Amino acid sequence: MIRMTEERREKLLKAARVGSFGELFAAVVLLGGLPVLLVAALLPQLGLFAGVTAATYLADHFLHRRGSYLLSRLAKARAGLGVRFLLRHLMLVLLLVRLDKAESAVAVAAISCFVAFHCLQVPHSALSTLLRNRHHRLPVETRNIDTSRLPLPAPPPQALLHRGAEKMQHLDIFAVAGVLAAVAGAPRAVAYTGIGVTLVLALGYVLALASCMRPGKLPPRRERVLEWFDNWLTEHQPDTVLYFSGSPESTYQVSMWLGTLEQLAARGLRPMVLLRERYTMETLAETTVPVACVPSAVHLMNLDLSMLRVALYPANVGKNIHLLREPTMKHVFVGHGDSDKIASVNPYSKVYDEVWTAGRAGRDRYALANVGVRDEDIVEVGRPQLAPVFSGPLPREGRTPTVLYAPTWEGWTDDPGNTSIILAGEHIVRALLASPDPVRVLYKPHPFTGTRSALAREAHEKITALIRAAGGEHEVITGPVPALYDCFNVSDALVSDISSVVSDWIASGRPYAVTDSAGLGAEEFRRQNTAVRAAVILDNQANGIEQLLAALRDPAGDPLAADRAELKTYLLGPSGPDPLARFELAVKELATKAGVRNLESLTHE
Repeated sequence: MIRMTEERREKLLKAARVGSFGELFAAVVLLGGLPVLLVAALLPQLGLFAGVTAATYLADHFLHRRGSYLLSRLAKARAGLGVRFLLRHLMLVLLLVRLDKAESAVAVAAISCFVAFHCLQVPHSALSTLLRNRHHRLPVETRNIDTSRLPLPAPPPQALLHRGAEKMQHLDIFAVAGVLAAVAGAPRAVAYTGIGVTLVLALGYVLALASCMRPGKLPPRRERVLEWFDNWLTEHQPDTVLYFSGSPESTYQVSMWLGTLEQLAARGLRPMVLLRERYTMETLAETTVPVACVPSAVHLMNLDLSMLRVALYPANVGKNIHLLREPTMKHVFVGHGDSDKIASVNPYSKVYDEVWTAGRAGRDRYALANVGVRDEDIVEVGRPQLAPVFSGPLPREGRTPTVLYAPTWEGWTDDPGNTSIILAGEHIVRALLASPDPVRVLYKPHPFTGTRSALAREAHEKITALIRAAGGEHEVITGPVPALYDCFNVSDALVSDISSVVSDWIASGRPYAVTDSAGLGAEEFRRQNTAVRAAVILDNQANGIEQLLAALRDPAGDPLAADRAELKTYLLGPSGPDPLARFELAVKELATKAGVRNLESLTHE
């Protein structure tokens, strides 16, 4: 009965698009309070009016402090912040009329105050927008690039811009409180004082914003910033660019390549990262490589990028076209992991000059898919990112073996083979937690989990609850830290799905299991998916998990150990030479091809 109540609460919160019952209660107070104010003004009931006014002020403030999604919904319904405060002021005037105080000096002062107050909202809003755009909407944002030639003044104090509209509107509370106090019998000076405080503070707020517009306080204009960045490109002469566009949750796709770029830089190349969304600058992992974000396609296409020779693309997205149109460089799809997913043979890949795969498996995958990617355009470069992954069994002394459950997300379709989390996830976790020989469970779901499917989100929540209830050393890891490879390095076995996680795990040589969520059967599942040829196959009831646990108990008797070693070479390429050396050679060879092509173009001109 208790569980059912909790489920109903969760459904109610999801339906209302709020994060807690506190938000839901505040929204009810705010929306229900406005009509009550009207009734209180018409009756008139001063005490009721004052109490409900205070409640709606508090509710408004609470929702803003929580950043509630309901606020944007109210704005779309034409009940935004300014409208709500204007309605309160109008109803206060209506209250004065109903109390026969419309012609009193206090009423005249209050009406004058509210008119002036709302007039001040215009310059406040305009200045706030201008300052925010000038400081936070530079045409180029950078990291690890010297900006000393482009003096960037300190941004305005955060206190001025953060929730600025809400702060400005709430300055009316002094005037409202003073007027209500005077109506209730306090000296008129109380009303005049409140009105004065409101107007002085509101005017002071506007003047404070205006002071941030003085010469030297604003960043350079767009044209100056673009000119500076063009000059930096000319002087720095980057030769390799990692280009990325994607959602905040997909930033891991570019972050996984940063270490490789840093190593290329240490070997004499001049790589850089080029991003297209501002939010990626915030979620991008730490790096020493120069990073630039150019959101505008027009600005990007007007930059001089002729010094670049190789462009690397970790994702197939529409905005890639803005760089693919540059003929002076060679374009390469490197992806963000090798797997048997359909995304690994996307027909879009044929737009690139080359497609780089880790090993022979990637080449064969494109040949079987027959999507237009020519065999001569595929280059096997290994997986340089896997250098940090420990290979071989982990020391067991004094610790409980660890099993990492890292399912992929539900994908864009409802194919049951996309992820194990919906049908099998809870069974897998329960089986691991109930193992006769104790194991430590790490649960690290894909960052996209639950973003499209409510079933996946619910399954994730159940699994999370199971692991947290089990306590002990078990852990749920939903953030970027620890990273996936860090989880690999403390895990003795893996349970996952058809994804690059499995291919990368194979570098460790340790046991793993993959769930046949679509119910193909073990033989057909192995035939269709290269990465599971050396895996323990699980069904949606987690049958087969005992075989994985047996491999943990007796590593020497693991029947799949030899198969994993063979598969590792096929998927990821030979262990030697150094994968980074192979990757560096591929970059340099392609850069040479781009240089030759450019020389031939000049000759023909």
